[in-house]
Amino acid sequence: MSAPASGSPLSRDAVASHPLQEGVPVDSPSTSEPQTPVKEATFPSSFRRRAIGEVPGSLEGVAQLAREGAWRSILVKFKERAEAGPPAEQLVWQTWNVLALVKLRMYGAAADELRSIGDISSPRFRYEEHPGEYPERSGSFVPFALRWLHAELPHRLGQAGATMDRLYSLLELCKVEVARRSAAVPGGAALLAGDNAAPGDWLAASDVGVSGREDFLTGELAGLSISGERPETDSTGLLGDADASSGAPPSTSGAAEVRTWRRRQEVVLLSILNLHLQQRDFAAALSWLHALLRQRGKDPHVWAMLGCVQLQMGDLEAARATFTRSEQLMGDAAQSSLLLHRNRGLLHFALKNYSAALEEWDLILVAQPWNAVAANNKALCLMYSRDLVGAIAVLERTLREHPLQALNETLVLNLASMYELASSNAAELKRTLSAWISKIAPDDFDILCTRT
Repeated sequence: MSAPASGSPLSRDAVASHPLQEGVPVDSPSTSEPQTPVKEATFPSSFRRRAIGEVPGSLEGVAQLAREGAWRSILVKFKERAEAGPPAEQLVWQTWNVLALVKLRMYGAAADELRSIGDISSPRFRYEEHPGEYPERSGSFVPFALRWLHAELPHRLGQAGATMDRLYSLLELCKVEVARRSAAVPGGAALLAGDNAAPGDWLAASDVGVSGREDFLTGELAGLSISGERPETDSTGLLGDADASSGAPPSTSGAAEVRTWRRRQEVVLLSILNLHLQQRDFAAALSWLHALLRQRGKDPHVWAMLGCVQLQMGDLEAARATFTRSEQLMGDAAQSSLLLHRNRGLLHFALKNYSAALEEWDLILVAQPWNAVAANNKALCLMYSRDLVGAIAVLERTLREHPLQALNETLVLNLASMYELASSNAAELKRTLSAWISKIAPDDFDILCTRT
């Protein structure tokens, strides 16, 4: 059974491969069978996914398939694609293929595909090497998603050191691009200054674990694949690190490029932090966080991230002080309120004050009834309060009422584990759950999480 989930990008990947498994260790709950029997849940009927033949064999079609989680169909479309075409467009196709293989946990095949692409720093991936297709353009057309996949994949194959080296190199590239593009934009110094950014702006795209960072990159690739933003006409900076002057984008586009590269930089930083935490290298993670606080010391989200790490370290008093600092910096926005309740809920849980923690998760669920993190943590509080039937009811209701938003491997894993603790017919309950999930889940959902 997992510990509570904070929703913080830092601790989500550090405890287990499931994105919601994080938090602080607690004593095991009683496993005595509850007085009320658990009845078989009724889940909504499946949602119709478009057949592969209904989706065009184009990058636009691939983006549609990605939004539906049809990663296997993307592999089919890649094999059926026309291999002739502009080199930048072909590289976007290959990036989709690598991402689909990673989503499906086919890491060996993804590594083979990366090897077939070759050195992504090669001159052949620069616009000026293809003047016929890209006149008056310069710079790299390597999608950022491909750079991130190139850095992240070795870790999935057990080579964490190689991933760390590549992530640090990618972080330096992002820093260079942020500085370079800021210098080319009027008022760019303000964009470069961390505390002058919109509150929580950078976390809006990256307050996530590994799966969420993959979703961020999927969104970038989709931006390259929709009409009007084809690689040969892209001026948004989404494609790679092309020279901003070559496409002569307006200043507003330049400011957007700075924000895009800042988000990328912070996605890479979160990847580095999570990898340090997975290796239990708290000193390195804390060093990065304190450096980040020197840039964004007024951002309550960054302080909350630090508090989550301190909870993982078992330093509850330091976490309490850090969450208090985060609270002092919050405004009146609804997002700040959600962050406040999350911080308090995690701290109460760590202190084993489950009734107080329940109140915090309930307040989040009033505002966001589909919030899988809050539902998962509420259920854990109920379970540790010896209300196993109530905990099961929370998770079942969340899945039943918000199947697309709340379907999450850790939530499902915890529900299946609770079935084992609560009922003598757990096998049948899990079969029902598994059969429903197989009809609705995206291709990258690990159905094995129902087999506890």
